[in-house]
Amino acid sequence: MPDEKIAREWLEQEWQTLFEPQPNEPLWQPLCPDGEIGRLNLRPFRARGGRMEDLLTAFVESSRKFPNDESSFIDTWNELGQRLKQRSYGKLNWHDWKALDHKMRAAGYPAIHHSRVYQRQRRPAYRVLTGEIARGLVAELKE
Repeated sequence: MPDEKIAREWLEQEWQTLFEPQPNEPLWQPLCPDGEIGRLNLRPFRARGGRMEDLLTAFVESSRKFPNDESSFIDTWNELGQRLKQRSYGKLNWHDWKALDHKMRAAGYPAIHHSRVYQRQRRPAYRVLTGEIARGLVAELKE
């Protein structure tokens, strides 16, 4: 995570450009089977009365609490590759995973942005939070 000042600036800019939630856009999307981390989607969060300041606090706290463990990421990434080798999931397939892995491994697995196609179709707007912090944040939202 960048420092809190930069995180605030990014969130403020994004918050001002949010539209209404997309059809069937979930508030929370787990990023791992146990829900330890996930995406809190900004549009449904704001539409349900969520406050930007509360989200910023949750984002900063999550980034401090979630362990930055490169070996755990690599293990999980390779497990995804093994699963994709056995069968594709939607448009995710082993051939594409392998090409991306080759490129990202050589670069030291840096963070990457969504594809232009994904950005155009989904207009992603979220923050990654720990499941525990996200549950506390959304508990008080209106339905």
